[in-house]
Amino acid sequence: MFRDPLARMFVDEWHSEGEAREIIVGRLNNQRLALVVFLESPPDHIRIISARYATANEQRDHEQFTG
Repeated sequence: MFRDPLARMFVDEWHSEGEAREIIVGRLNNQRLALVVFLESPPDHIRIISARYATANEQRDHEQFTG
């Protein structure tokens, strides 16, 4: 998912108090669309906060964004 060229990444502004959480929406190896909330921790580590398959609305938004 982190290597998906069409993945969409943005800051989780609602839950980033005290830590810079980010959200990525992209395709897994099995081509299912998923949403992952994570933190980047130095040096070059990623801490996953949550991960789940995208909802129908999130899938629709992603398809509109990626064309």
